[in-house]
Amino acid sequence: MKNNQLTNNRWMKLLLVGLFLLTLNSAYLVSFGSPNLFYIGNVLLHISLGLVLTITSVLLLIHWWPTYSRKHFGFWRFGHLLLVIAIVSGVWLMIVGGTRPNRWLLLTHIITASLSVLFLLSYLILVWKFWVKPSTVVLLASILFPLGVLLFRQYLPNPDYLVKNPTKNIPTSMYEEGGGSS
Repeated sequence: MKNNQLTNNRWMKLLLVGLFLLTLNSAYLVSFGSPNLFYIGNVLLHISLGLVLTITSVLLLIHWWPTYSRKHFGFWRFGHLLLVIAIVSGVWLMIVGGTRPNRWLLLTHIITASLSVLFLLSYLILVWKFWVKPSTVVLLASILFPLGVLLFRQYLPNPDYLVKNPTKNIPTSMYEEGGGSS
């Protein structure tokens, strides 16, 4: 099976659309951490989409293994190696939870998945020349959106989250704070 046969395959195209959706969903998740229903829905979408794409990828890889094992090197293989680490850490996160003690695992998942998508989409754009415009748009959006949100929050912070220290009658001891001694 040649590259042309892989890229013309309907399942490969659906897999890439799913990867694009998962990548854009990941950009949203990394940008906003609000404890609201929309964010939780996106986390559940991320988990569901990740599982569906993992199962589909494994099934397609079994079918394409003779071609894949001989031809694809460099970015493609390294991207898949990182993707395996991201999948294992993602499944592990589903089991143990993304709580503070498992923050290292969450960061491992984020970093390996991000680098994996960077390598895989770069390979699609530069080597296969397959879906160049959509791949480029998704890649740039997934990089620029979180950076834009970070810069926006840095230079235009929410005034409700800022600490306002008193400018007059500054307490000089603990007994003068909070309405005086009781």
